[in-house]
Parts: sequence; C-alpha cells; structure tokens
Amino acid sequence: MIDTGKPVVLVMVTNRPRPFAEVEAGLDAIVWAGEPGPHGAAAIAELLAGDLNPSGRLPFSYPRYTGALQTYDRKTSEGVGTWFGDNEVNPLFPFGSGLSYTTVEYAPLSVSWNGREATITTTVTNTGDRATKEVVQFYATDLVATVTPRIQRLKGFDKIALEPGESKRVSFTLTKDDLLVTFPDGRQVFEPGEFRFRVGDQTAEATIR
Repeated sequence: MIDTGKPVVLVMVTNRPRPFAEVEAGLDAIVWAGEPGPHGAAAIAELLAGDLNPSGRLPFSYPRYTGALQTYDRKTSEGVGTWFGDNEVNPLFPFGSGLSYTTVEYAPLSVSWNGREATITTTVTNTGDRATKEVVQFYATDLVATVTPRIQRLKGFDKIALEPGESKRVSFTLTKDDLLVTFPDGRQVFEPGEFRFRVGDQTAEATIR
C-alpha cells in the first residue's frame, strides 16, 4: 500500500503494542484504537472523516522494537546503550504523545514558591481553526538527589476545551510531599534543591527549600 503513493492511515485495534517501526515513516497517520468495544467502528469512522477531533494521549511509551519495554519515568542510568547488547531508550512514541486536527501553543511557565507550595502556571492557546480538547501534562524533575532521580514524573494533568483562538490559563500546585526521594529502605525524604518543571514544550527551573 505504501508503495502506491496513496495516503495510508494505520488503525490499530489491539490490546497491546505491536512494533511497526519499519513502516512507520511511510504512514500518513496512526490511530491507536485499543479495544474500542461494540460502537468502536462508528467512532473510528467519524474520527477518520474529521467529524470528531481526537484528544487522547498515550498512557505508555510505545516500543520501537520487540521487547524494548521502558517506562517513561526511567533514570538516566537506565538508558543503556547498544554496546551492552540492549536497545537504548528510544521509544517509537513517548508517553503522553498524541495529535489532533488543530494546533495549540503554550506560553512560558511562571513558577512561584511561598515556602509551603509551588504553583506552576501557563496559558494554552488554540491556534487552529477547530475546537479541541487539550490534555495539559505537568512533569517535574529533581535535578540532584541522594538517590539517582527519575528523568521526569507526571505530577498532574488537566483536560481543557478550547474554541478556535481561545486561550485558557492553567495552574498546577506542588507541595514538598510531591517531591519526596524514596531510599532503598523505603524511607521517603524531601531534599531541598533545584527542580525542573515542564508543561507542554515549556520548561522552567526553581529552587525549592
């Protein structure tokens, strides 16, 4: 089908990820339908026809190769290179991926800390010509810790409806309890220091004490 030069859309109706990296570059679109149930066919048809605007996001990292199952919140040291005989961390689609029939933009992050909690704020704007629902994902990273920190962790999300050209302000709040370090013996301790926050394609760093 790809060799014909016609647009090709892959619809995946399956209960687990199946690698297709060798043909992914030739696809014009991919729809992950999972197990959509008895009314799934109608929903998929409406989505492909443009009557529905997709807003789902991947709840896992889609593997590039068979057996390359890696979590999104891995540690830097877990990114093993191919020289050890393993595939380096390189998912076909990372956790949280997803597209719609419109585009959105995120404003630079604002971070405030009052000694008890941190508030991270951004403004999300629908820059396309169709109404949409955007899943706003909030990630945090402890840059330095006694125990090797995770690259990132999802600390919150919000799904907002946006009309064409509409903007909405979105805020997330963290306390020290949301930034605990877990030690091998099970203890959880807050360690003050530098943290990086990410919402959409925007990042900001702050000192939390």
